Amino acid sequence: MSIELRDGTNITDGRYVVNAICRNCREWKSGEYANWESLVSTVLPYDSLDYPCKAIVYRSTHGPSSLPKMAMLTSNSTSGSVDFNSRAQPMIYAIGPDSLTLNTDAKDAGLRKHTYHGSFTMDLLAAKGDPSQFPPNDLSNQNAMVVGQEHHDREYVSSGHALLMTVTFVAILPSGVFCQTVFKKFHSHLIIQSSGVVTVLIGAGLGLGMSHYYNRSRNFSSAHQMIGIMVLALILLQTSFGVVNYMFIKAARQHTVMGIVHRYMGPALIVLGIINGG
Repeated sequence: MSIELRDGTNITDGRYVVNAICRNCREWKSGEYANWESLVSTVLPYDSLDYPCKAIVYRSTHGPSSLPKMAMLTSNSTSGSVDFNSRAQPMIYAIGPDSLTLNTDAKDAGLRKHTYHGSFTMDLLAAKGDPSQFPPNDLSNQNAMVVGQEHHDREYVSSGHALLMTVTFVAILPSGVFCQTVFKKFHSHLIIQSSGVVTVLIGAGLGLGMSHYYNRSRNFSSAHQMIGIMVLALILLQTSFGVVNYMFIKAARQHTVMGIVHRYMGPALIVLGIINGG
């Protein structure tokens, strides 16, 4: 598979446009889509491959006599092919979101999940043309038909992660601290903080799982991720200190150094968690 960029490859009116000639593109094997991934990333100022299916929209010519106006290649396929004699070649598309604007020219700037996606078919026989007239002047939608319904994607996982962590660090954990330090209600403190640890674990699980959806977060290199993992580890350590200290108090009627650390580290972790969420 050989891909050659042509003039007009840019971002126009908020849309990625890649004009290219693709040779030997009738069939591709697993991994060959990476040529497109590296090609586009060197030209476009944004990370256009952040959607899980990594759909790449491009305009291309194939060989000396055909000019598909639009085609789409997906990295989900381990291998595939395009039938340039097909009057109903399967394609996919993804659009949005329109509500977010990236005011940056950084090549590693990440996009969020697309708002809508779906499938369509294209008459590739009608898309043939003269390669010398590439790119075409007429880029209107023709000879294509939407297949099935358009699917609307929502980021439930991200919202769930934010909601659980906010409720935990703003309401649950502070309530548990007040029960012990102000009202001296140990059993209430134990129950509330135990529930807080459970919600932290669920929220962290959602966050860790969601991080693999996007190129921008799968390396766990952002400050939010690193601080979050550190807070999670310290909360588990804080919990173990509290349990061990309670066992010593019950057995020997005396506090331990871990109990002192537990008392002061708890409020500090709550503050750090709130800052990380903000």
